[in-house]
Amino acid sequence: MNPCKSKGRVRFCEAFPEKSGSGSGEILKEICSQPRTQIISRSFEKIGILKLKMAPPVPYRPRSKIQPRNVIPQKEKKHMTTETKPKPIKAVLGFSRLAPLGLQERINAVLDGLYADPAWVSLNPPIDKATFKAAGDSYASLSTAALDGSRKAIAARKHQGTVVIKMLKQLAHWAEAACNEDMKTFLASGFQAVTTTPTKATPLTESIRKIEPGPNPGQFKVTLKDDPDALAYQLQWAPAVANGATPTWTSQHIGLTRPPTIISGLIPGTSYMFQVRSITKAGAAAWGDPITRICT
Repeated sequence: MNPCKSKGRVRFCEAFPEKSGSGSGEILKEICSQPRTQIISRSFEKIGILKLKMAPPVPYRPRSKIQPRNVIPQKEKKHMTTETKPKPIKAVLGFSRLAPLGLQERINAVLDGLYADPAWVSLNPPIDKATFKAAGDSYASLSTAALDGSRKAIAARKHQGTVVIKMLKQLAHWAEAACNEDMKTFLASGFQAVTTTPTKATPLTESIRKIEPGPNPGQFKVTLKDDPDALAYQLQWAPAVANGATPTWTSQHIGLTRPPTIISGLIPGTSYMFQVRSITKAGAAAWGDPITRICT
């Protein structure tokens, strides 16, 4: 077989044209005597492939470090130790929802706290003590005058209450900023702080949940505590008496604890006692402890 006619390879006569006239045996002998790399190199040059240089090896990268296309690599989050900041103290500002007696109690608490505590007095409150005390005394006298149910007296009390509430809100905001986020210092001012955890109201007695002034003068709104064994309830009230005298009771039967029961026909400025007992299948239970409230 003539090596110059082999298929799929570079023919010897093309790789070595200077030997094309010699016999095939001599050509093979001379080719075999040459280094192998020289033979391959001359063959590549003949077919148009010059001496190729190997590309530098690609450095190996772990697969976990390879990011997919069109994906922005995320920066590693640095865990920083930060101290928890105390929550700002907020004062309870619902003064307009207080009954006249409750608003008077808040006025007295601020006078005994903000204007009596040396730590607060040294900070110079924005409203001087004489001005605030005069407004509180005026509200107290107008509240006493409104006990007779006079519309004019009630309107005057309401107007003075608006003035006092405006002062209380100004002092409350000032106390929030001046207490340095210290709850003990803030409570010493006489204001109440808003709590994040809801607190359940404590019932007055085992049978009475709360007693509030009614929507009109001479009324009370009584909320009873639910008794699972009760078929009904009996509420009685009477003007408070002293020296062991027997009170004159007025009673009323109540079927449900909701909505609150409104007691009317009371005399403003008079103290009243309230008692409740449950009516069960076994009969009437014992009367609960009496609660005394002043009618407004």
